[in-house]
Amino acid sequence: MCSNGVVVPDPSSNPGLVSDCAALMHAEETLCEPGIYGGATMKPIGTWPGVTVSDAPPRVATVHRGCSGSIPSSLGNLSKLKSLRLDGRYLSGSIPPELGNLSELESLYISGNELSGSIPPELGNLSKLKSLYLYGTGLGFGLSGSIPSSLGNLSNLESLYINGDELSGSIPSSLGNLSNLESLHIHGDKLSGSIPSSLGNLSKLEGLGLHLTRLNGRHHVEIVFLFLLELFLLRF
Repeated sequence: MCSNGVVVPDPSSNPGLVSDCAALMHAEETLCEPGIYGGATMKPIGTWPGVTVSDAPPRVATVHRGCSGSIPSSLGNLSKLKSLRLDGRYLSGSIPPELGNLSELESLYISGNELSGSIPPELGNLSKLKSLYLYGTGLGFGLSGSIPSSLGNLSNLESLYINGDELSGSIPSSLGNLSNLESLHIHGDKLSGSIPSSLGNLSKLEGLGLHLTRLNGRHHVEIVFLFLLELFLLRF
């Protein structure tokens, strides 16, 4: 279907877009609703629901869908994808580690009340990422395990939001390496330990929200003080 000359015009000159088409077709059985892309195969790929294509070279640039199924690993083959947004009340299953292969990704937004499993450490490979939003919380479900320290490698990250009822462990001190971070929000009732003092290094931070009922230690006061001090110095 992807080489029929309709979905991808001049497929022989656009092998990358043909490959992107194949990845989306492979995903259709689990992404949002079966047949969502199969029913569009007689239309140009740029007109498919929630899909946009860049100009030169033509490649799938964004995939934005409201979903109720699981996240397919084949999305990790969209090698030029810049923005991936999947959200829906019944989005289920785990976040595939293959999403860590999306080296051009700048925005990743995943939200679903039936998401489960851990946050893949492979997301720390997304060196161009500017915005990361992971929301998985619901009755009997939720993101679990620890927050990967590898997220501290995301040097271009400007916004980080993580919410998971089943997340455990402590906030990794490596998040203090995110020198471009402007907004940090972490919510997790089972997270424990202390707020790392390294977060005081986030000189560009303008928004901070920590909802962590099991945290302890004197760094609560320290981080708030450092955060307010940074804001004062930056503005005056």
